[in-house]
Amino acid sequence: MVGSYHAHYCSPSHPDRIIRVLVQLLEDDGRFFSRTLERLRDPNTGRMHNAKYAGLFLNREDTIFLIERGRTTGDVSETVLSPLYRNLSNYLHGVTVGLSWRTHRPFATRSIWSRVAPRLGIRDAISLCGSFEMNSPELAPAVRSFFGPAENQPAFIS
Repeated sequence: MVGSYHAHYCSPSHPDRIIRVLVQLLEDDGRFFSRTLERLRDPNTGRMHNAKYAGLFLNREDTIFLIERGRTTGDVSETVLSPLYRNLSNYLHGVTVGLSWRTHRPFATRSIWSRVAPRLGIRDAISLCGSFEMNSPELAPAVRSFFGPAENQPAFIS
């Protein structure tokens, strides 16, 4: 499970769009940790929003449990993932729970992760991050089909 992934999810900060961020799952001397970089353009101001998260993860019976904290905001998010299908081994799917960076309200959303090809450098992987229309050809067909019409809006937690 160690490696780089593009995580895709829907966020209340960007309605009707799929967000792609870069997540690195790393191992150092038996400890497993994560680093996430989010690069999104604010739809109202046009300014680039960068957020970094760091966390810990564990793998139990082909399921990843990840908890991360924003480096500057202190916001906490949790993700639970498992393989999507045996024939799509480069994909993991699950649920992410966190806070919307614009509204600071908690939300839950489905998420799908795709493994970043090892030949793709980190800078190139970061350049592929952002906010995409639901039917964008820049998203893999497996990602587009994962978020059907009923999944366009994440659920706010009251």
